[in-house]
Amino acid sequence: MYKKHRVINDGKPLEQTVYEIYKDLPHLGYWNVVTDIQLSKKTGSSLRHQMDVSYQYYGGPTIYVECKSRESTVHLNNVADFIVKLDLLKVPYLLPFRGEIVSDTKFDKRVIEAAKNARIKLVDRDDLEKLSEQRRTGLGTAIMTYNAVRELKKQGISGMLRYLAPRFWSFEKQLSEKRYT
Repeated sequence: MYKKHRVINDGKPLEQTVYEIYKDLPHLGYWNVVTDIQLSKKTGSSLRHQMDVSYQYYGGPTIYVECKSRESTVHLNNVADFIVKLDLLKVPYLLPFRGEIVSDTKFDKRVIEAAKNARIKLVDRDDLEKLSEQRRTGLGTAIMTYNAVRELKKQGISGMLRYLAPRFWSFEKQLSEKRYT
């Protein structure tokens, strides 16, 4: 009997692509990468929130990532909303950066200035593509191989192939494809 597949992240390819790229780059500080984080009073948050991706920066503080897929530039109100979320989570200003906004487009000057003042790292499409290319370096390939073997042991050959396939797609296809588990 064939297993039915379900779509991950409800059709949000940018979030899934960011998750996959960051998961493959622990040597650049992306440790314990998690996607679709639900925060509530049970988890210690003062309000109910959803964060797209989080990771521990070199195993230290948790960095929250907001992904914005747009046909135009990211708007200032998106940055303001993210700053409010970080403030409610009591993310300190002492960190090198408090959070990240990743977009598949560019950021305008007002967004760049607001993010700089709030210590938020901005990652645009070009930066994300460069990170994606780092997976194909020697160390990136070694990490992918290690993760693929882990998937093989956990889920068999189909799990390993589902893990590896998107990593060899073009960057354009990574951003446009829905992923299946």
